[in-house]
Amino acid sequence: MKKIISIAAFLVLLGSFAFGKDYLRTGNRYLPGVFDFSEAENVEFRFEKEIRDIRVFEKSNRLYLQILAGDGCIYEGSIDKNKEINLLKEAECENNHKNFISSQKAVYEENSLFVDYDGYLKFSGDKLYSTGIPGLPDAQIVTYGRFAVVPVFPTKVYRHGALGDLIEAKGFLVFDMKKGEIIKTVRIPGSSVIEQRMLILADIGKNSQPEIIATVSNPENGATVVAYNINGEEIYRSKPIGKGFRWRHVFAAASFDGENTEIVNVVTPHIGGKLQFLRVHNNSLIQTAEFTPVSSHRIGSKKLGMGLVADFNGDAVPEVIVPDTAHKKLLVIKKSGTKVEKIHEIKLNSNLCTNITGYADNSGVKALAFASCNGLVYIYRTQNSD
Repeated sequence: MKKIISIAAFLVLLGSFAFGKDYLRTGNRYLPGVFDFSEAENVEFRFEKEIRDIRVFEKSNRLYLQILAGDGCIYEGSIDKNKEINLLKEAECENNHKNFISSQKAVYEENSLFVDYDGYLKFSGDKLYSTGIPGLPDAQIVTYGRFAVVPVFPTKVYRHGALGDLIEAKGFLVFDMKKGEIIKTVRIPGSSVIEQRMLILADIGKNSQPEIIATVSNPENGATVVAYNINGEEIYRSKPIGKGFRWRHVFAAASFDGENTEIVNVVTPHIGGKLQFLRVHNNSLIQTAEFTPVSSHRIGSKKLGMGLVADFNGDAVPEVIVPDTAHKKLLVIKKSGTKVEKIHEIKLNSNLCTNITGYADNSGVKALAFASCNGLVYIYRTQNSD
């Protein structure tokens, strides 16, 4: 009972903070607003324990930092005007790792959809019931308004293991959070699976409805980007990589020209990755530009946040920040039509060891944070973020 109460309390705790304007809810790692590195204040400090992951957020009008340490504990503290951080350890340290990098609960008004302790999706609202459908063990439920989407039907049919284990999702479920009803349950045919812990919800079709963006992989052709409408019907598809057990990391969708929304993904991030931009054209997803080499993921890791999109130079269109292939630099990449170039870089004193996290509110992006594997924490914040 104590374990159940502890996990439930932690989920409530996570839900009470604003960890980033929308990207944790929708799966779309795009922060609307401006964050100009040339005008940002840099705060660096060393954390003496192993760092598994990091978050920056706002609470009580102050900027806060959370660190998930190797001991399983969460350390939290505010960042004051003197660049000092006093991190205090949360009392409970069990089961934090899974919940820190996943949200296995979605909330809409008074209703919630969550993965129960037996691994099945359960709805709580006017009625409490189990769907009887198993979720991916490390899935993140994403939401867009009243719609929730979650990878389901765990399978070992595609034994690649790029994301830390051999279990992938054989399909996904679309749920109406307002009505408390399943809209559609989709099973991927043949030997294909969804090679993704969370799907992305974004309007790429200019129809005021979100599309469901997925990485679909199989042993013959590797990974393909596939988009479905909110009713679970496939509507757009990219070309596959063309070789089995080759992955692509889809992590964002944004407009880089003020008009068309494009999908951002890194093709083969573990072996000389290519930052690729995809746009809807004649019912397909076609490549419009690329930049190489980069990375956005470490093989076998469950962290899928080493890429982020925001306006990093104040020109009213977003850029992409990703690591280089050695994970020792962060590169800010700008796209202008078919031209893609690096406009800024941040050198790290060791390999990147965490997600790149950010916080934004209605006034813009307030802060970015990440940490290296030797314990150095990097925080960039705007001057008015205290």
